[in-house]
Amino acid sequence: MSTISIHTRQFGQAQLVRVAGSVDFASVASLRELLSVSLRQHKRYVVLDLSGVTLLDAHAGGVLRRLATDSLSANGSRLHAIGATGMVLEVLRITGAAKPLGIICN
Repeated sequence: MSTISIHTRQFGQAQLVRVAGSVDFASVASLRELLSVSLRQHKRYVVLDLSGVTLLDAHAGGVLRRLATDSLSANGSRLHAIGATGMVLEVLRITGAAKPLGIICN
């Protein structure tokens, strides 16, 4: 069973979303719902802190890619990610999520 912890904090027009644990097929739905609501509420920026994520599977990477791409084209809100390292960063790169999330991969 996957365990995920999500905490949010507001900063004016921006929202910080801190995620910890395993983000995979079984747990990504709760993260998707929270991010979708935040982006629909016209938060100008939603920053996703992935520094506490220990596992991110390809399905979750695809979900994050679609959210980042769809939010920008729908209402101009931006979903950015910070703190991704190691295999989490690699999954974001392979799934094509890194660029729409504003992550620069060398």
